[in-house]
Amino acid sequence: NLLSALRALLRRIDRLPALLCHRDNHRRNLMVTRRGGKPQLVIIDHQDTRLGPAGYDLASFLFDSYGTFPPARRRALAKRLAIDLDTPEFRLVALQRPLNALGTFGLHVYEKKNSYYAKAIPITLHHTREHLSVLATCGIHFPNLTTSFAEC
Repeated sequence: NLLSALRALLRRIDRLPALLCHRDNHRRNLMVTRRGGKPQLVIIDHQDTRLGPAGYDLASFLFDSYGTFPPARRRALAKRLAIDLDTPEFRLVALQRPLNALGTFGLHVYEKKNSYYAKAIPITLHHTREHLSVLATCGIHFPNLTTSFAEC
């Protein structure tokens, strides 16, 4: 069932190194301001900061629910940071992010009747399917998740 698939995912992620993560690292929480005449990046919205798996914040940024990078640009950014987007470790963490986001979006859209987040759901579903597909090529399968998200 779906719950056992999520538990299996979390067991794998729990074995990865943990570090302090912003946990909501998307383009809407990154601002550029000028201090002393120079542009400076400012990160806002820190209430979700906690220990999390290495790569979570980068996955959040590269696979943003509010707008995405073209695949070539995403790969170029990852290469510049010496990150391989296709490792199972990165994709496990990358899969966790859209699942988290979909829960938040579902709460807002269906329970709180706030349609603002509805437009982010299709791209988030796309990212989820992509991560599941890449993981499958690495021999890591979550059949219940794959089936559930294929039907969305």
